[in-house]
Amino acid sequence: MSPTRAADLHPRLAATRRAALESLVPADAPALLVGSGITNVGDAAIAVATRRWLAARGTRVLEMDRRTYHAGAAARFLGPDGTVLLAGGGTIGDVWPSQAALRRRVLADLPAHRAVQLPQTVHFTSPAAMDAARASFAAHRRLVLLLRDVESVEAVRARWGLDATLAPDLAFFLGALPAAAATRDVVWLLRTDQESTRVTPARTLGPSPEPTSIDWPAPRALRRRLRRLTARSLALVGGRAPRRRAAIARWDAQEAADRLEAGCALLASARVVVTDRLHGSLLAMLLGRPVVVLPDRHGKLRSFHHTWTSGCADVTWCDTVAEARAAVAAHLAAR
Repeated sequence: MSPTRAADLHPRLAATRRAALESLVPADAPALLVGSGITNVGDAAIAVATRRWLAARGTRVLEMDRRTYHAGAAARFLGPDGTVLLAGGGTIGDVWPSQAALRRRVLADLPAHRAVQLPQTVHFTSPAAMDAARASFAAHRRLVLLLRDVESVEAVRARWGLDATLAPDLAFFLGALPAAAATRDVVWLLRTDQESTRVTPARTLGPSPEPTSIDWPAPRALRRRLRRLTARSLALVGGRAPRRRAAIARWDAQEAADRLEAGCALLASARVVVTDRLHGSLLAMLLGRPVVVLPDRHGKLRSFHHTWTSGCADVTWCDTVAEARAAVAAHLAAR
């Protein structure tokens, strides 16, 4: 059997997930989308894809994150029949504690509502930490867990005794993305945060193995400050501030669109992409660029690759930088 091409793989994954999600989330009931904060291009890709999907269905949506969440405002918006949507990504675990705390709070505040955890990766630094987190998920009897790799599903079933459904990342909902002609041979997109393999025991970042490597473009500082100040003001009015929430929603939508556009432009500028970021690899696929994938610190990319893209001819897994350089040379020679 010949290897699958990315152009054939991602539409199939998106169609499968769309059908499953639509059976879980009624289009005619309001949906509270929680936790879709934009900290990098990957978050932006998930947020844009999720919003487009909900908008296409005509679903009425209110978004809240850790700075804008208010239990009373959430319950009023949802009414008796609304759905809680917990944003997708890679934050089920103890690596990103603020997102984990928000998820626990929402599940505790809204125990009677239908809740869907959009596709996530599960990673805890120890079995004890994972065991300690079980209660918040197990207590919510109407929660559906969608997890984006086999290892996450198996861990939840084994250690929490909870059911979970395998689902690809929502970024696939973006579909094929337009790409201008490449202007260079390769882009090395390597993490500079705590999920990088270069993080030392002292939690400092070691030197990059590739002098030309870069990370995702930084956000616009002024827009972020304005958003933070407006979000803080919501607490002073008990969450009842529809115009302020609308302003935040507009800023968030524009921020996500801008960040996604900048990230895609960066990846599309190269004939081959090398990355240890999950959405670096997924967006490269959607842009029609071959991608060489390196490990991240916690094994997220390896698990996702083994689950979904190991049979894709446009995606090459490499354990080392030396292997990645050889893979880049092979891709360039074949083009």
